[in-house]
Amino acid sequence: VFQNAYNELHPKNAGEVGKNGFLIEYEVQNHPVRGRTIVTKEDIPKGEKFWTGKEWHVTFTERQDFRNFLELLPMAYRCEILLWAYVCQEEVAVDLDPGSFFNHADDKKMINVSTSRAKRNIKAGEELLMDYGTFIDFNEVPWFDKLRSKAWKVPSLKKKGRNKNDNGVVNHSTEGYNQVGAPTVFVPATQYEKAINFFQGGEVTPGARFAAVLFVLPAS
Repeated sequence: VFQNAYNELHPKNAGEVGKNGFLIEYEVQNHPVRGRTIVTKEDIPKGEKFWTGKEWHVTFTERQDFRNFLELLPMAYRCEILLWAYVCQEEVAVDLDPGSFFNHADDKKMINVSTSRAKRNIKAGEELLMDYGTFIDFNEVPWFDKLRSKAWKVPSLKKKGRNKNDNGVVNHSTEGYNQVGAPTVFVPATQYEKAINFFQGGEVTPGARFAAVLFVLPAS
């Protein structure tokens, strides 16, 4: 769905639908806190490259281009893109393959991968965790921050990285939202089903359905 939509919008930069950047056997599992996450099915030696990060890494520099992409997607999938997208070097970036399920490590001691290589010897069955702070830039693309904060209109909760404006709407900073990694504040993690790989034609998880109810694309 995501890859087809991008190819329709940018035929000159079209990628191979169904392809991803993984160089290892992996599976998407559901973590009780982080939500969907990548778990390796094989040992990865320190320094080995496990993901290219290039196959379906796409960027947007213009607000309208990003909106046009969202509008090509079903409502629930728009939520997924807003969940995965981040700012890097003044561009809005998103990986349209399961690489978007890589999670941020809550503790630096838990970090076992960079954006493409193993930082230590990793055993099969381990979750692959990285440091978002090494590639995500914060507060550099105002239109993206504004679009994301307007899209997620939910009752305010006093959490780090969340601010309540005069209208009582939660404004998620790019930093706060990406550090959380999933909207588990609003949808209890226990409600997530076993992870479904959207890139292979699965259905929408309960968490995504809930988000879809909340998400209305703001007017231009």
